[in-house]
Amino acid sequence: MGLAFLGWPRCARVRGGSVLSGEAKSLLKGAEQCVGRVNALEADMEALSDAGLRDLAKTLGDELSALDPSREASDAQVASAFALAREAAWRVLKLRAYDVQLLGGYVMSRGALAEMATGEGKTLAAVAPTLLGALRRRGALVVTANDYLARRDADGVGLVLRFLGLSVGLVESSMAVGGDDRRDAYASDVTYVSNAELGFDYLRDQLALEEAELVMPSRPGASAVEELFYWCLVDEADSILIDEARTPLIISETTAAPKAKYDVARDLADGVLQKGRHYDVDEKGMSVILTEAGYGECERTLGTSMFDPKDPWAPFVLGALRAKELLLRDRDYLVDGAGAVKLVDAFSGRVLEGRRYADGLQQSIEAKEGLVCSDQTRPTAQVTFQALFRTLSSRLAGMTGTALSDGKELGDVYKLTVVPIPTALPIARKDYDDAVYRTVDAKERAAAAEVVRAHKDGRPVLVGTTSVEQSDAFVERLLRDYGLAASKLSARPDAAARESAVIAQAGRLGAVTVATNMAGRGTDIKLGGSASDLAKLVADPAVAALRKALAALEADLGAALDAERAAVVRAGGLYVVGTERHESVRIDNQLRGRSGRQGDAGASRFFVSVDDPMFKTFGGDQIAKLMETFRVGDDLPLEAKSVTENLGKIQAKVEAYNADLRVNVLKFDDVLDGQRRALYATRRRLLLDGADDAAANAREWAADALLAIAKSVDRDAGADGDVDALLAARLDAFFGPGALRLDADALAALGEGEATKVAALPAVAACVDGLLDAVAEKRPARPPTESFTKLALIRLDKLWADHLLNMNYLKESVQLRTLQQTDPFQEYQREGFELFTALQTKIKADTIYSLLQIAKE
Repeated sequence: MGLAFLGWPRCARVRGGSVLSGEAKSLLKGAEQCVGRVNALEADMEALSDAGLRDLAKTLGDELSALDPSREASDAQVASAFALAREAAWRVLKLRAYDVQLLGGYVMSRGALAEMATGEGKTLAAVAPTLLGALRRRGALVVTANDYLARRDADGVGLVLRFLGLSVGLVESSMAVGGDDRRDAYASDVTYVSNAELGFDYLRDQLALEEAELVMPSRPGASAVEELFYWCLVDEADSILIDEARTPLIISETTAAPKAKYDVARDLADGVLQKGRHYDVDEKGMSVILTEAGYGECERTLGTSMFDPKDPWAPFVLGALRAKELLLRDRDYLVDGAGAVKLVDAFSGRVLEGRRYADGLQQSIEAKEGLVCSDQTRPTAQVTFQALFRTLSSRLAGMTGTALSDGKELGDVYKLTVVPIPTALPIARKDYDDAVYRTVDAKERAAAAEVVRAHKDGRPVLVGTTSVEQSDAFVERLLRDYGLAASKLSARPDAAARESAVIAQAGRLGAVTVATNMAGRGTDIKLGGSASDLAKLVADPAVAALRKALAALEADLGAALDAERAAVVRAGGLYVVGTERHESVRIDNQLRGRSGRQGDAGASRFFVSVDDPMFKTFGGDQIAKLMETFRVGDDLPLEAKSVTENLGKIQAKVEAYNADLRVNVLKFDDVLDGQRRALYATRRRLLLDGADDAAANAREWAADALLAIAKSVDRDAGADGDVDALLAARLDAFFGPGALRLDADALAALGEGEATKVAALPAVAACVDGLLDAVAEKRPARPPTESFTKLALIRLDKLWADHLLNMNYLKESVQLRTLQQTDPFQEYQREGFELFTALQTKIKADTIYSLLQIAKE
């Protein structure tokens, strides 16, 4: 049977008029065929006992695990897994996946990103493809935006997977770092984990000094640090893969910060330097540029050069100016009760736990806020989410409510095709044109009045803001001007625990909820409210512990809320009010999408001002002139489709600008990512190699050190130099007097690169074997190869941290070379390669030299 009754997009166009790619159309066609096969199996699945379902899952797992990881499961195997998942979900959760959920699941199973509207059941749709991925028995990850969602899904739909005989693990931030709980979770068939915990566990594994410290398993068929898992499904994929991908995850070591310099720089920025005279602010590029007069004023005030290599001041002054002009409290960062600066994700509004501003900017903000100056950090390991998710699994998939507008970037970076899934019921929400005002104050007064008007009619209202500061101000305005108390959700950590339960009640009669961007994302807003979430809010712990009592409470609340739902529908459904356009239309669509779930009535409208930061920065002056021409008063909105379209064009310009910035950042990071993969692969092999392999590594590294010495001799001896004498002297200095001598053939090969190494290898091997014997005598408590491995790992980590700093300095340096008519990226590639080649040589030489010093103890 066809799927036209579901609004199936048989034409090439989908929601919003977007044109599907050929790949997306092919996936949709395959999905339709898969749904037909799954429906045909339904009666067979119903006839099986619980044990019969588990037996079928095991048989299917035997078949799928025998496949090469690069091979796709057959159509019949996919249909069987999906039919199994659907029947198991019904028996365990009393939830039966709709056909549209199977469509989304099929798209995910083929390594694509399913765009499913709010309320369409993404969580249940993910069960079947996750089962299919887990049955390959090479590890499956389900990555969520936070701990709450990871636990919710592991404890909820995870029951379906457990019912079918799979092990399900959960990783949470409360678990001990490097503990057995984490190790067991990652070793499970399916692991639920937040993106931040996954990233930091990956980095911590790259700093482990013993195999026992690793929490991520090495599975058959996986390379050293790549494809540790077969399947990885990212929930809220647009937020994790695009919005949060701009800020790298960093593990650092601390050093004392020069607090006095940060304080002096702050005083300069606040009391001496003048904007427009001493410095200019580039709000688009989020940078501050000192003028010639600014440099002069700084050096006169400080009494020293801004660029003294022994005591530079430029980074401190520029950091203070950036903190002053570009980073706002409660928008870009929060200050918690302990006086710590916490980063806020500009897109989701959530605190980025564990992240700090780099390059001294954290300390500049602390000086600005009058806080205790924290220690500076020096990165020892770092990775971006782009690099992490392109590395960690064989197959990456995603799901979210809005992604099509960023489909090109997701395709270019992650090779993910975005496929919009039709809704089960038509969307009944009415999206009104923007109401455009001249000033921010007029806009906010109008938005507040609109909220109050809807509230008086009993209509629930969800107000979306772009910052914590905006949320606080709007809630205060409602209370001050109208005596209306609104619920507030924001990025503050103390709101995180209850945000999902509160947002679930945002659809109740007369409810007014103010949320920073997408706080509470991942939870449906049901008209009339959610009985189960309301029960959690009103039940005390003693009642909650008694499941029968809680179930009865939910039943009573459900009956009451049914009547309330009817009243909300009569009032028009949930009304979404946006107080500002975001820099991404995708984020605006996420806010709109909170209304009109599963065919519910609803509406949305954005209140904007031509003085909003985005429009001021990117060209809203034309609309302002239009309002001047028509003498539009402050309190009168300009509402016209042409104006909304004009604002949309400005927003598109901002999106294109930000996308270009991300592409440029990624281009540079890809250079470092290639180096990171190579180094981490070497590191993991060192960690996992046995004694024989470690001895072979020691011989190979000593030979490479010899080759480096030979090259230095060739370079330094000159045409008239005594090559033999210089080589012997350097070999004695490195390996010890007389420890290594090259025969005539090896000397003849001098200068021929690898030939030198090959010819000298027997002599080097004998030298290293003797060296290992000497180390064994000095330290009999452990095998000598273990000493080599430990030394290698310690030197590698130390020198890699130095390299990260050097690569950062290089990136800053090449950006200043545009006046020399050079391509900064090509310079970064070329010089970065030279730095990495030197790093590899130094790691090997330093390790062998340290081993020699132990032997001499």
